[in-house]
Amino acid sequence: MGRCVFYKKYAWKNFILFGIYLAALGYVHYFALLFGVLVSLLGLFWVKKEFLFKYVLAGVLGFLLYSPHLGIFFSQVGYGGLIWLGEPDGVFIKNYFFYFFNYSVLFCFSILSGLFYFLRKDTRFKLLVESKKKFVMIFLFVSPFLIGFFYSVLVMPVLQFSVLLFSFPCVLILFFSFWKVESGKVSFLIVLIIMTLGIYSLNSERNHFEVYFDQPVKSFIDLTLEESGYKLNVGYHENVFLNQYESILGLSNIEYYSFDEDCLLVSEFQEKLQLGLYDKVIGTDLLPAQFGLAKCYYPNVKYLHQGVGYENSIFSKEESIDSTYFKFGPWNNKSNFKFNEILSKEYLTSSIWNPQEIMKSPYDIFEFYAELEVDTLLDNKVVLAVNSFKGNKPLKWVGRSSLKQAGKGMSKFYLVTTFNIPYKHNSLEADKLKASIWNVNKTPVQIHQLGYRVRAGNPNRFAIYTPFR
Repeated sequence: MGRCVFYKKYAWKNFILFGIYLAALGYVHYFALLFGVLVSLLGLFWVKKEFLFKYVLAGVLGFLLYSPHLGIFFSQVGYGGLIWLGEPDGVFIKNYFFYFFNYSVLFCFSILSGLFYFLRKDTRFKLLVESKKKFVMIFLFVSPFLIGFFYSVLVMPVLQFSVLLFSFPCVLILFFSFWKVESGKVSFLIVLIIMTLGIYSLNSERNHFEVYFDQPVKSFIDLTLEESGYKLNVGYHENVFLNQYESILGLSNIEYYSFDEDCLLVSEFQEKLQLGLYDKVIGTDLLPAQFGLAKCYYPNVKYLHQGVGYENSIFSKEESIDSTYFKFGPWNNKSNFKFNEILSKEYLTSSIWNPQEIMKSPYDIFEFYAELEVDTLLDNKVVLAVNSFKGNKPLKWVGRSSLKQAGKGMSKFYLVTTFNIPYKHNSLEADKLKASIWNVNKTPVQIHQLGYRVRAGNPNRFAIYTPFR
């Protein structure tokens, strides 16, 4: 659009290229398409009337090139948004700008200081010169943000930092348009300082090259190759990615079970763990309850690497000091409670904890586990339930059932229920946790073990919103 509108280059070639680029934006991302549509609408106001026909034809060309994708477009738009994504709040835009400047106070302060310095030198000229272009830059960033924000609040969440990437260059262009430097040497020095601050803050504040640089699938394959013995490799990676790396590295097929693609159930996972055929379990992106189950059968967490958006772990039966858990212990059962006693009542036992006295950070994960034995001939359903309270007000109920975690025909098994993310604004919302064994069908049940463990979760799962260090 810039060539056709601002620089008055009205050759057919430029209009055709504009149509092609507009279609290409649609194939890249829907927010990129939104950005292209906004650019096109703005152009209608400024293109000369005698070239309006060419401009409209460029838009028609873009539509025709994109039309094969319309079926997919309407199908995906029909979903409305991302169910798993939370709604943006009032500080979204502030956090967004901090994110782009690596959450570095020094970086932000330096950039703002430079802006105020150049504005102060010649305010009137800076504010008025090329005002049309400055308005375009503001409009092209603010509009996608507002559309995404209100759609996320009123319909379904779609707004996240990544989708504003297409319009964010407009902010940078606007921002630095006020920096008027006539000396080439001074310009080079300013660019060098900004680049240095960016690289320094990316490394020191974001810890990018240590945490973010790892490729999840590659790091998992490296683990499977480094570890000796018979291994159970399990997780949520798609097989197509593992096959690609096997092809690149010239490997034979790595035995791997995917909870998604192989439809490996948690109960089947426990069956494999209980067989005890493996020397080690190598997990990738295990959910907290699956992590806790692996710990029950392979008590030594030999390795745990928590990256951005992924987590790799190695469990073994070797006797070793496990530093993953910083708090653990038994349930505080009533004095008349006895292990290994056959019980048929509805609620077998319960215990209460104060999470504020145990948990250290917003990322900690509380694991409650129970080793149970049942009569496989009966219709058993046993639930390990966890309730959280603030005062006497119930906040959240979570539970894991033997129907989901125990395999068919398993008389002896573990149940693991986890509790995490109990923090709100860095203070504990829940002040009481109650775990209980609920014997739904009142069938005979024996309790062999009861315990809890607390470990540090993955702080990097929230790293896009907060500094790494």
